Amino acid sequence: MLFRSGSKVTWVDSENNSITLENGVIVATRGLPRDLMGADTAQVWAAIRAGGGNAQRTHDFLTDQDQISQQLLQCRIVAQGSDTVRRLRQELDSRRFEETCEGDGLQLTNIYWLNRDNLLLRSLQAISPDAGYLQIDVF
Repeated sequence: MLFRSGSKVTWVDSENNSITLENGVIVATRGLPRDLMGADTAQVWAAIRAGGGNAQRTHDFLTDQDQISQQLLQCRIVAQGSDTVRRLRQELDSRRFEETCEGDGLQLTNIYWLNRDNLLLRSLQAISPDAGYLQIDVF
């Protein structure tokens, strides 16, 4: 199922696991190991739209003791140039961006592919240290 609220979209599967994206960037999960309870990623999307730059993001994780732990991450978004996204026997032209983040013992790298209209085609994004990464294709 799909739910929309402003710039946020939440996907819920048949087992009630969910992922919430804002402008294509993951801001929350439910039902995964060490859920991402919430994230502020506004600076990330602004840097991507600007063609690259620095951004801060905050992540609120659910700990093993069911407590919320907030982590501040310093990120750098770099345009990687043109790339081709292949899916469903199609080749789509895109611009690739790489986001590298560090903070509080956590390091992650996210990759975003945007079309010429600055709409997200695909991303590879970190969920949490226990859940790993998720590839998202936008149709």
